[in-house]
Amino acid sequence: MTQENGYFQIQLSDRSSVLAIFPPKGNAEPADFDEIVRYLNGRGYSDLPLKEIKENIALARTEIKMVDIGVLDGLEIAGAMSTKVSLDKMKVTARFYPPSLKGNALSLNDVVNDLKNKGITYGIDNSAINAALSSKIYCTDIVIANGDVPDHGHDAKIQYFFNTDLNVKPKENEDGSVDFHSLDTISHIEENQLIAKLTLADKGKPGMDVCGKEVRQRMVKDLTLSEGPNTRLSTDGLCLYSLVNGHASVIDGKIIVSSELEIPANVDNSTGDIDYKGSVHIRGNISEGFTVIADGDIVVDGVVEGANIACGGQVIIRRGIQGQGKVSIKAESNILCKYIENADITCGGYIETDSIINSNVAASGDIVVRGKRGCIIGGITRAGGKVVVKTVGTEMGSVSRIEVGIDPQIKERFIALQNTIKSTNTELMKLEPVLSTYKRAVDAGKELNEKQMTYYQYLVVQVKSLNKTLSSAQSEIGGLQQKILRSNNSKVVVEKDIFPGSIVTISELSTTIQSKRSFCQFRKKLGEIEISNL
Repeated sequence: MTQENGYFQIQLSDRSSVLAIFPPKGNAEPADFDEIVRYLNGRGYSDLPLKEIKENIALARTEIKMVDIGVLDGLEIAGAMSTKVSLDKMKVTARFYPPSLKGNALSLNDVVNDLKNKGITYGIDNSAINAALSSKIYCTDIVIANGDVPDHGHDAKIQYFFNTDLNVKPKENEDGSVDFHSLDTISHIEENQLIAKLTLADKGKPGMDVCGKEVRQRMVKDLTLSEGPNTRLSTDGLCLYSLVNGHASVIDGKIIVSSELEIPANVDNSTGDIDYKGSVHIRGNISEGFTVIADGDIVVDGVVEGANIACGGQVIIRRGIQGQGKVSIKAESNILCKYIENADITCGGYIETDSIINSNVAASGDIVVRGKRGCIIGGITRAGGKVVVKTVGTEMGSVSRIEVGIDPQIKERFIALQNTIKSTNTELMKLEPVLSTYKRAVDAGKELNEKQMTYYQYLVVQVKSLNKTLSSAQSEIGGLQQKILRSNNSKVVVEKDIFPGSIVTISELSTTIQSKRSFCQFRKKLGEIEISNL
């Protein structure tokens, strides 16, 4: 059954005006009281029997009800229409009202002319209007005009055929220990393997609103594939291949493939210091006093004893770190190890370990301290995200500091980038239409004088420079956004005990634990540190 709302009609005679209330069809809505009153008031009817009208609307579910509304002037009433334009001016909805019994019905021309008088000139749906008028559908919302939604296209995209997600965390065993043997974070690549593919950006096309005004599509982001060490780019610039068997990683936006350097035993007097452009796998220990530097990942099957490590990827130490106050480890990505003792650790990703003892540890992401011990004792533990730990401090009252939250410099940079993007977009909106006008003239073969040509060339250079600035700012702000989102959720989770003397800092707020607490978490809320139970 057709779904049509109930409606109303004024029926005139010599001595009275009668309001006829018609029932809805199907499960549609009955005639609307407020709509009836507005319609009648708009046509000069006053002192209406409001209670009787309302009662008859409720009764007019299956049959027509009549209400005497008094004599006006006896003139027949023509059909009418009300319209509503959506806020984005992409849709016009109409409601039609019937004429009195001898009044003039609306025609398609009447409706179109009325729309044009209101500035609605584009996307008018004549068939929808004709259908509503011919079928006499009244007091029902009918979409009679639609704008063309802009095609926003899509950004360029690079598809990687190797693992670029270095946030894959190790499996936790039933006893709470971490299984470092099942890690699969190194991306092995075969010679001539396709390692990345570029899909070019689609710039899309503008749309049009119902008032005939162009609606611009969003600006898309362009990307390019670049050759890095041991890679080959296809002639069309869309595919990147490996030239060697090795390990692939993305460093500063460029894909590099390097053959992994394997040290079969310890790094000691027999090897000297290690400085390698790819990834390094050490089957033994790193002895005291030695240094290992790598552009990729560093994996150590044994322990690190008073050594220095720096890498552009992640550090995996399958046993642990015995720092003796002499270990310094810096990683651009994650650090995973069995335990950390008397060491200075910094990384750009997350840290996962069984225990941190008398060490200064800092991570841009989360720090998770679990396993059989799962303790932080002494030192300073800093995380851009959250810290999850079983036990903090000792019953003897050792000072253990935990700090979480965003670096204020990152917030400042984020705001600066937002302002850059806003001002750049404003400038582009001024210059691009002018440039388009000049370009159309040039494409049409029109000769520009010297002054015009100089200005045209200036516009080309300026718009290109602004687009480059915009692309760079959007790329950087995306990375900062992730850091800020993590900081908003910064917290310290204590899964067992935190002892007196421990200090918890969240952003600019700090609290010192006065008495032992168990199974709790610390969050920043309403300008204070909130301590709640797990």
